[in-house]
Amino acid sequence: EPATQLVSGETKPEHIAAGDGIVVFTSQNYTANSQVRRCTLPDCAGGPVALAPNMKTADDLVIAGGKIYISAYDIAGVFECAVTGCAGPNGDAIRRSSTPGPTGLAVRGGGIYFASGNWGGTPPYLISKALVADSSSATAILTDTAQPKALAANDTEVFWHRPGELLRCAIGGCV
Repeated sequence: EPATQLVSGETKPEHIAAGDGIVVFTSQNYTANSQVRRCTLPDCAGGPVALAPNMKTADDLVIAGGKIYISAYDIAGVFECAVTGCAGPNGDAIRRSSTPGPTGLAVRGGGIYFASGNWGGTPPYLISKALVADSSSATAILTDTAQPKALAANDTEVFWHRPGELLRCAIGGCV
């Protein structure tokens, strides 16, 4: 079966996630606010819908439990929207955690895991956990001297990679 085009004409689509009957993706425009956009599956009937219209440089997207989680480096936070739309002011995503330079993102077992730090600067870099139910504060589960990149999690561990290595840590934290 050939590939099927869902959407055309998007500006720099860079990040994507799928689940709960939708696909979400970024549409980057570095001279203005970028967007997180949503298509309803199976065919994106009606075209993509702006989900988080003022999300400059969304860095990672995860769909879990009827919610979409977004890490946004430039505006220093981890954000949340319902899969049906964002409920913040002006339809914006709701800030779930304020943190410098969040990148990699994983949601599992009641936790939102993300990497943060002064990218391109000096360590430390952190992998932190915030609770899905109340992520107003995040707790570092790991402090690292090398910049973590992509994150994933299962029920007991968080996984990440940094140049030349794949690492893991128990969700309760590492020494």
